[in-house]
Amino acid sequence: GCSRFMLPLEAADWIDKHKPAGHIYTPFDSSSNLMYFTHPHQDMPRLSNTWACPPYLMTQCLLWELDPDGNKEFLFRFREFTVPFDEGVRKHDIQTVVLHYPFGVRQHTPLLNKLAVSAEWVLVDMGPSHFIFIHRNDRGLPLILQDGILDSRFNVDDFAARCAAADPVPWYALNQGAEILMKWADALQDPHNGGEEISRSRLAWLDHAAAVYKRALDMN
Repeated sequence: GCSRFMLPLEAADWIDKHKPAGHIYTPFDSSSNLMYFTHPHQDMPRLSNTWACPPYLMTQCLLWELDPDGNKEFLFRFREFTVPFDEGVRKHDIQTVVLHYPFGVRQHTPLLNKLAVSAEWVLVDMGPSHFIFIHRNDRGLPLILQDGILDSRFNVDDFAARCAAADPVPWYALNQGAEILMKWADALQDPHNGGEEISRSRLAWLDHAAAVYKRALDMN
């Protein structure tokens, strides 16, 4: 068998089912796998680690993961041939962002934090090791209305079952699912997007993470 959280199979299944408009952006460590496991293969070569990707676009992808807003001084030397993420979205018609987190991978966190508190992006799917965001515009609205995750609509039992079925070692996959929930709760901590509503939302996601952790401990 294979691990459905080490490979972006869950994310590929969602894309196959919903067929989002526009281009998909996903970081280096999942791009070729995501392209391979979607059917038909998605149009992602310009924003992937395939051999057809020019070096300046490879650099662009790495910068979006590290510094999506273009603020870090030590990365300024690359800015003459790259653009911030928001401008890249318009330039490349990016409508979907897939962030894949196999266990232990942390490098996409700046981009996740940006999308989590952005009014332009909506989280539509969260799996044992991935997040899928849709651009909030006319083309993305149908999927947002159908699958947009709200605190009141998230079912921790369904999520735990999905995690347990994702790997031959269920408790290990549950542990990963709890990490994903923790990562989402942490992403909601934004100094420019505070307030009581955000605090309540973050606490709810932390409660979900604790519940999934407990299932992993009970199983192990």
